[in-house]
Amino acid sequence: MRRIATRVSTLQLMLLAIVMMCCCDLVNSINSMKSRGRKKAKTNLCHIKDQTAPMNCNCFNQHNGTGIDCWVVKPLAPEDPFWEHFASQTHLEKLLLKQHENGILDYVPTHLLHKLKNLRVFELYYMQITQIAEHTFTNFSLYELRVTDSKISTLRNYSFENMKDLVTLDLGRNNISTIDRNTFVNLPSLRTLYLDRNQIGVVHDKALKHLTMLQKLVLNHNKIRTITRDTFHGLHNMQHLDLRYNDVQMIGVSNFAEMSELKVLQLDNNRIEAIEMHAFQGMRKLRRLYISGNRLTELKTDFLVGAPHVQFLDLRHNVLKTMPFEIVKPIVLNLYNDNSSFYLNDNKLYCDCSLTWIWGLRNETRNIQMRSLLERLICYYESNDTEKVYGEYPDRNLAQERNQQQEIMQNLEENTADNSRYSELDEEGNREEDERENIDEPEIDAPLPKVGVKADCDGKVCYTKRLLSMKTEDLPCVKHTHELMASEQPSSHLEKARAGLSGSNWFSSSAEATSSVLVVSLLPFLFVIVVPPLFT
Repeated sequence: MRRIATRVSTLQLMLLAIVMMCCCDLVNSINSMKSRGRKKAKTNLCHIKDQTAPMNCNCFNQHNGTGIDCWVVKPLAPEDPFWEHFASQTHLEKLLLKQHENGILDYVPTHLLHKLKNLRVFELYYMQITQIAEHTFTNFSLYELRVTDSKISTLRNYSFENMKDLVTLDLGRNNISTIDRNTFVNLPSLRTLYLDRNQIGVVHDKALKHLTMLQKLVLNHNKIRTITRDTFHGLHNMQHLDLRYNDVQMIGVSNFAEMSELKVLQLDNNRIEAIEMHAFQGMRKLRRLYISGNRLTELKTDFLVGAPHVQFLDLRHNVLKTMPFEIVKPIVLNLYNDNSSFYLNDNKLYCDCSLTWIWGLRNETRNIQMRSLLERLICYYESNDTEKVYGEYPDRNLAQERNQQQEIMQNLEENTADNSRYSELDEEGNREEDERENIDEPEIDAPLPKVGVKADCDGKVCYTKRLLSMKTEDLPCVKHTHELMASEQPSSHLEKARAGLSGSNWFSSSAEATSSVLVVSLLPFLFVIVVPPLFT
């Protein structure tokens, strides 16, 4: 009996072992199925519709998920498990993270960047990031990096070190105040740098010296007061510099000499009162120069000598009182081209003979738009009587209105968009660059400026007139030196401009040029007819 009992116990144990093995296999199968289910969920990151999730994402390419646009809608910590959904996005090349007003993301998710080996474009918008710490983006293989509208006030040294593939870096619309010398180091491929709409007041000398391949630098809407040659040290390949809406007060000698390749220079809407001699020395490739909206009352006669190929010059909205030909002589031949532009409107030009060269330019330029703008040009003609602005019939508001207009122009709001910035992103989240870098071009279809308007001319009463509606002989000459008017010389002598003649010595009407040619051609016949009788 004992043997039989022993055999039964052994059989029971064997059956129990078999049952346990089957249970283990079943558990493993269930776990495997759950694991596969989790992996499947990760690949469908853009299809997650969970209202409780901290992030809502949409795919640009549903097939392989190469681009993802995500809104952070709730506070999201670095250790949040939601980040794990990105692990299987092996094809991801472009990632946009934008913080909703209900969300919080106050750090750069570098732990995510380390996992996304194929990522080339990374953009952060509307975050609560106050600084970019040292080595935050070091060694990442990004082509394009944008961290904008994110309240960044400080860029630590080496924040972007050794990003060898980076072509575009956008740090616009933050609160950055200073650019230090070691912020941008070892960025050999960087071509475009946006630092616009910050609070930058100081760019340390040689702070940009490592950006030797940079071609475009956008610094508009900041608080920069002083620039020197060392501000742009090392930028030998720079082609486009945007310094609009800053507080620059003077352009010194050779300020831009480091940038010999510069083609476009935008200095609009600063507080520039003086441009020194040879300020643009060595800028032989400069084509477009914007200086509108400043406080210039006069220009040195040689301020364009170092930039002889400028074909677009914008001097609107200053307080220039005169514009003699010597100022534009280095570039005047360029202004005859179809694609040239010369804007001088909205200044305080006095109606005198220093402007007579403008008649010739209007008549002979091939640019229809520039011709139309010159015909709208207003000058200020001093009254012949002895009436003073503050005399018997005072009009004390004249000077006050002029000053108010100037202050309004110089003190435009630096950040006018705030929450409206959301509308500047296109369907794929990219910022509309045309809107961001909009240039105020004059409108030739706008109503003509009023003439006969009473104004203040240095304490004397003057009236506005349309310059080209006047006769050149009616223009007074301030200097008591005889100088021939533009209408008195043939316009065929364009080559004489290079020889140093003034504008009034070579601009003229076509009729006078024809007369001169006829006289010269008849001289031999007169000689044959008149001279022989004298010797008979």
